[in-house]
Amino acid sequence: MKINLCLAKKLALTKLFPIAIVMFLFCINSTYAQPCTIGGYESCDDGDPCTLDDVWDEDCLFCMGYLITQGEPCDDGDSLTINDQYDNFCSCIGTYLCVVGTPCDDNDPSTVNDRRISTDCACAGTPLPCTIEAGLFAKDTIAGCTNPLASNYNPNANYDNGTCELGEIGGIMWRDRDKDGVVEAGETRQSNKTVYLCDANSNILDSTVTTSGNTAGGVFLFSNLPTPATYIIKMKTPVRLCPISSSFVTIRTYDMDGVLDDQSSQVLNANDSFLNHDFGYDCVPPPVGN
Repeated sequence: MKINLCLAKKLALTKLFPIAIVMFLFCINSTYAQPCTIGGYESCDDGDPCTLDDVWDEDCLFCMGYLITQGEPCDDGDSLTINDQYDNFCSCIGTYLCVVGTPCDDNDPSTVNDRRISTDCACAGTPLPCTIEAGLFAKDTIAGCTNPLASNYNPNANYDNGTCELGEIGGIMWRDRDKDGVVEAGETRQSNKTVYLCDANSNILDSTVTTSGNTAGGVFLFSNLPTPATYIIKMKTPVRLCPISSSFVTIRTYDMDGVLDDQSSQVLNANDSFLNHDFGYDCVPPPVGN
C-alpha cells in the first residue's frame, strides 16, 4: 500500500514537536481536498498513478491504494482489444483483435472482399463496377477469376473481375509467294486450314481452322489457355496449297522458330499473348527432272 509522502513526514514530526500536528492536519487538507467520514473508507486519489482502488483509512489520515503489478490483468475500455495488461508505466494496454487481411464488413454495399487494412481494425473493401450481375446483391458477390482453366481460378467466385491468369497463342497461314517469310499485301491468306494446339509432349489439346478471306483471313487463335505452360502449335499435314490435279508442289517457307517442320512451340505465362506463330507456304513447279 502507498502512503502519501507529505503525511508520512508530518507524522514523524508529531513525535518530536506537538506543533507539527497542526502542520500535519494542514498537509492532509491541502493535499486531499476531499471529504472523509471516519470509518467510511471513502474513495480518494493518493496521487500515485501506479495504485488502484484508493480509499481513506478508517481515521481519515491516509489515502491509500493497491500497488499495480506489471502484467496484471486490467480493462483498457476498448472492446476491440484482448489480453489487457498493465505495462511498466502502469498503463492498461490490450492487444487488438484485428489482424491485417482478415475478412470484415465495411458496411458499404458497393464493395466486396472487405478486409482489415490495419491493426486498429479499419475495414475497407474493393469497389464493385456499377453493374452487378442479375440476382446478386453487392455483399453476396464474391469477386475473382471464374474461369476453371486459369491457374488462379476461384471456385467460390460468382463475379468475374477480370483477373484470370490466362494466355493466348495465334498466327496467320499464308501463301508466301516471294518466300521471304513476311506477310505482305497481295499474298493470299489460306482459309479453312486445320491447326492443332498440343502440350509439351505433342498431345493434342485443341484444334481450330483458319478464318476465311483472302486479305484478312488465314488467322487462327487459341485463347483462355492455362498458364504457366509450354504449348506446341502444329499445322495439319500434309499442307496442300497446290491443286491436287497439278504437278506443282507445296513447300514450306516460314515457321516462327526457323525450323520448317509445320510446327512451333511457345512458353506461355499469365496474361501472355503471342500472335506471331505464322506459317508460310508456297506452290512451286516440281523440281527439274521430276
